[in-house]
Amino acid sequence: MSGSARRKIAIYGKGGIGKSTVSSNLTAALSDMGIRVLQIGCDPKHDSTRGLIGGAVQNTVLDYLKEVKPEDRKLEDVVSRGYKGCLCVEAGGPEPGVGCAGRGIITAFDLLERLGSGQVDSDITLYDVLGDVVCGGFAVPLRNDYADTVYIVTSGEFMAIYAANNILRGTANYNPDRIGGIIFNSRGDPEEEARVERFSEAVGIPIVARIPRSSVFMDAEQRGATVIEAFPDSEIAGTFRDLAHAVIEGKRYHARFLSENELEKLILGRETAKKEKPVHRELNVTGTEFRPYTSKNTAYDEPIHGCAFSGASSVCTSVKGLTTVLHSPRSCAQLTVQLDSKSVKGAYTRGYSTSETFGDPDVICTDMGEGTMVFGGNDLLRRKLEEQISLGKRDFAVITACPPGIIGDDPRGVAATVEKEHPGVKIAVLEEDGNATGDFMQGTLDAGIGLIERFASKGDTRPMTVNLVGVKTMASSACSEL
Repeated sequence: MSGSARRKIAIYGKGGIGKSTVSSNLTAALSDMGIRVLQIGCDPKHDSTRGLIGGAVQNTVLDYLKEVKPEDRKLEDVVSRGYKGCLCVEAGGPEPGVGCAGRGIITAFDLLERLGSGQVDSDITLYDVLGDVVCGGFAVPLRNDYADTVYIVTSGEFMAIYAANNILRGTANYNPDRIGGIIFNSRGDPEEEARVERFSEAVGIPIVARIPRSSVFMDAEQRGATVIEAFPDSEIAGTFRDLAHAVIEGKRYHARFLSENELEKLILGRETAKKEKPVHRELNVTGTEFRPYTSKNTAYDEPIHGCAFSGASSVCTSVKGLTTVLHSPRSCAQLTVQLDSKSVKGAYTRGYSTSETFGDPDVICTDMGEGTMVFGGNDLLRRKLEEQISLGKRDFAVITACPPGIIGDDPRGVAATVEKEHPGVKIAVLEEDGNATGDFMQGTLDAGIGLIERFASKGDTRPMTVNLVGVKTMASSACSEL
């Protein structure tokens, strides 16, 4: 490819469809032709390039980000040289069930760019991408500045074709005129080839490779190699060489996709089952109400004033003897603490006083960073709680901002574990995902109720009396009327 523009291609397909096998064999075939390839695996399983580096497990970009300080990071630490000089990178991702793999792809790409991946001396950059996850992170290679050509791997199974159709739909959101073709990876079903051919004809995109089911893939895998390396004279190796020539030729097609009804009729021979329009009725459910009290703005879906995270913080930081743990990025904590400080200053300016605790709160922040957004913040929260427990503190309020809710952290599970391991410790968990939960007042209501439920002991009741639970604004705006 001497003298030609550098190519960037993406291989997409349903999870488990054989993308990594296709990608690594394509890279090997291109490398045999003297083409310099940089392959980037974009699946959390980080197994895209193993067949190119002798079956070894490669250090991932995201693990590297987590373990190495920014000033010590180098591109060569995350790039391995493989078969015939090809370059191999694995983005990696979080453990199953925690963090955000899509965010991990974005973070890995950003780090690679900062480390100078754009300056790597290669003719083709090949991205191996999970294609049945619909979040924006896995769509990054579809953007124009990453991939100029997209190939889709599918079998004849309906869900594999369904994923392929979704990939066409996603490509159309960016630049629809860069589909390189369909790669048919057979599962051995006698009817599947006809299905893939019908789909190919319907969307106007040709099948550029037909890969038969064969035991040579498993035999090559056992040797830690690709079929190109382990069985260069096999029929399947020839198929991948033909695919490599098609990639070099670089023909591209328009991404036309089918509606769900069209797809089911084409592949399964039936139309999508239609559900009857639901009859809306009020459900009579007891004992499952999420909030006993709701702020007016939240209840009536009115414009939100402030966020629930700040509201909950304003209550918890007023309680003497309570350590408030803000499970959030530093910026969120800084803003909410500044809001509290402004309230204290305003009260003094108007001649009112505040509680001593509110003026000098015992508050810490878990300081969620980019790595936490990818790998999850449960371990970070637990570590911060145990640090405070080691200082002799026993009563805590954990308040979550938006990111923990978005990435699926489990603060209640963390709190339960810490309480079990440290008898006498009590933790109130307030999951206040910013505006998603409600406004500032909703946060104050949640905090008041949550603290009472966790820390208050049951006392005697007095007929015809009411407990007044106030927030900081009550001193200046309502005390004279009580």
